[in-house]
Amino acid sequence: MTTESAGRRAAQPGAGGYVRRIVLALAVAAVVGAVAWSVLHRPAEWTTANPQALAELQLGVEALEKVYLADARRRFEKVLDLDPGCVAARIFLIEVLDGPENRAKRNEILEQLRTTDLGPLTARERFMVRYLLALVDNHRDEADAMLDAFVASYPKDPFALRLRANRSFSLGRLDEAQREYERLLEVAPNYVVAYNQLGYTAMARGQFAEAERMLRKYRFIAPDQANPHDSLGELLLLLGRYPEAEQEFNQALQVRSDFCASYFGLALLGAVSGRLELADAALERAATVPACAGPDRQRALLMVARFRAAVNRDWQRLVELASEDPSPEVGSCSRVLTHRAYLTLGRTADAVAVEEELARQLAERAKGGSGEPSPCALHMAGVRLLFANRPAEAATSFREADGAVTYRGAYPGTFKLFNLVQLADALRRAGETTQAEEVSERVRSINPSFARELLDALGL
Repeated sequence: MTTESAGRRAAQPGAGGYVRRIVLALAVAAVVGAVAWSVLHRPAEWTTANPQALAELQLGVEALEKVYLADARRRFEKVLDLDPGCVAARIFLIEVLDGPENRAKRNEILEQLRTTDLGPLTARERFMVRYLLALVDNHRDEADAMLDAFVASYPKDPFALRLRANRSFSLGRLDEAQREYERLLEVAPNYVVAYNQLGYTAMARGQFAEAERMLRKYRFIAPDQANPHDSLGELLLLLGRYPEAEQEFNQALQVRSDFCASYFGLALLGAVSGRLELADAALERAATVPACAGPDRQRALLMVARFRAAVNRDWQRLVELASEDPSPEVGSCSRVLTHRAYLTLGRTADAVAVEEELARQLAERAKGGSGEPSPCALHMAGVRLLFANRPAEAATSFREADGAVTYRGAYPGTFKLFNLVQLADALRRAGETTQAEEVSERVRSINPSFARELLDALGL
């Protein structure tokens, strides 16, 4: 699980993207993840006169570093009970108040930060508040200038280095991200979560052997934490090494039975490997864990239900399932199979409406800015063009979708493979057999069983 986004939540065929990949959360994750080392080693830099509150803050950040989000939330809420004016705890709490169900609480905290008197705070805390609010308000250039100035002032500060690395990672500037995470390890060798981020950086570039080396090193250093096992499980899932992936997800759950991401990793594994019974069992286990029985599990159940309907060629059921997901995560690909079902049933206008709704959501997220089309939208357009017997145009759309997504985790990675198989089909139907075989070989070289097990099951 990437620490910069607290997880692997991203576009995927038929899955609801268990948490947001919205700009606010990426921004906050960068701020929060960046300060962890400094909190643990420089407690005097945080403004609270309550020793118990400071101790809780330290424990909360330790939990956040390990991606134990429920623990972290309890700790930060306890800090605010003890010291309602603790600004650092408010920013940390935004990170763990994830998902649309917590939007109101996040907004409440943001408004509190807007009215905070920054005068008594440390320089770092003032920076954190201003940087976060600039990002939330879509003042990206201003935020970047703040960060660059902070790094210039504190070139060896692990906080600044971690924040800059996360910024590069979230913006897809992967060469920069790698250099910055490596620099972070030079300055703070014990900040082991940097190996996790280096693993995901390599994964995003398609350097899977290097990704495995980094993630196995992370697991070796921190075998008693759940996240190293979960992250390695993601990579192994993407590469089609399904038994190994299952073992890693289960190992993560042995370490922490409430490490919810691993239940959902098992659910995705069951779906893409054609073992829906594995997905069912994982989500039944999740139901027994209070922290994992909420909205994320409901989205995972919908993912599995969509796969099951597609496997059974029950296109009408796929359409019906859309009504059970009234507010899918903005930017997610939760309705890729629903969109395909509409086309299969001859309901092209409804398929176009799905595309238009996604475009509306993305425009709203960008506050009216045009932005770039999402890989989900580009993929859907390609499928619609393929159904209209316009394979050359479909191939163009699938290529654009491929260029808009990376292998930076199991979820975006499986979507990328899914899209590539559709690209190969479009090229084949357009008479470009050599190019089609090249794309097919590209998929096989990453995950030899992907097309055979998933796409054969779906009949695509």
